[in-house]
Amino acid sequence: MTSWKGENFLRSHNPAIEAITSEERRMILDALLTQSPLTEGALVEFLATSEKERESDSPTREALQIDLFHTNLPTLKATDLIAWDQSKETVETTNHPALTDPRFSKILKLDSDGLNTALRGISHEYRRIALTILRDKHEPISRDTLAREIAQRCETQTVPETAMIEEVAISLHHTHFPKLCEMNLITYDADTERASYTANQTLEEVFKIIYDPDQSIVDKYEGFLRGLQETYPQPGQDRRT
Repeated sequence: MTSWKGENFLRSHNPAIEAITSEERRMILDALLTQSPLTEGALVEFLATSEKERESDSPTREALQIDLFHTNLPTLKATDLIAWDQSKETVETTNHPALTDPRFSKILKLDSDGLNTALRGISHEYRRIALTILRDKHEPISRDTLAREIAQRCETQTVPETAMIEEVAISLHHTHFPKLCEMNLITYDADTERASYTANQTLEEVFKIIYDPDQSIVDKYEGFLRGLQETYPQPGQDRRT
């Protein structure tokens, strides 16, 4: 058996990816990778200037500050991507493995519509593996086949247990397939129980960053995610979220 830390990492959301499903948080990390530490005020100023350059109807400085203090910095701190010293009003990057991975930095710099959605789509391992398999096969695949493939990749045993396959199949049907359909990343026929990949330009851009053309996308992506971060497991965490 693998360690609980590694097992939990493979069977839950990837916190590093989940944390950057917000454009503002990607901008904050990108700024801190250029200069760290920064003061809270400097980050507010940076976000206000960047938003004004991007949109004529940009959020107010006050709104950006509220989001920074109550949502964005707490999320990044909880994921251990930043250290936030509220007494000194400074923010800096940590030694988190993701921050030294050039592919992670490239994702932070992507300027594509729908990037938040694409990253949410791959932030859970069941969805991630399903998407990569469907993309590679270029044809509809049954839910049970995908469940078996996912269980195979998540288990250390050569042949995954039937209970594990059934658990994955139920989770795909009731949780992950509906989410991927809502994100317009797959189509799923509940009657035939077959899913197909929906071409998505932004997701393709993410995939191109993650893997080399001559390597299996699933294996390459698994390696990338394993190198991104260390998680802090909670026993009994629900895999279906």
